[in-house]
Parts: sequence; C-alpha cells; structure tokens
Amino acid sequence: MNSFEELEVWKVARLFRNNVYLTASKFYHRRKVPIDRSVNPFFQKHYS
Repeated sequence: MNSFEELEVWKVARLFRNNVYLTASKFYHRRKVPIDRSVNPFFQKHYS
C-alpha cells in the first residue's frame, strides 16, 4: 500500500475504535451497574 492508503486505513480503524469506546461508555453509564475494577481495568481507567 502507499502512504495515502495506509493513512485512510488508520483513520477508519481509529474511528471504529473510538466508536466502540463511546458505545461502551454510554452503555456503562446508562446501566449504572458497578463494574468489577479488577476484571475491567479499562473501565477503571476511563470511567471511574
């Protein structure tokens, strides 16, 4: 691939990743259910 194609793939991948994180955040806050911090360090880091 040339650099332009690589950049496009990276942008799409980043957008997808951010969308997944945002969806997880909305789901977590809407449910209002405590998450086991030891099992979910991602949520501890970003949503505690």
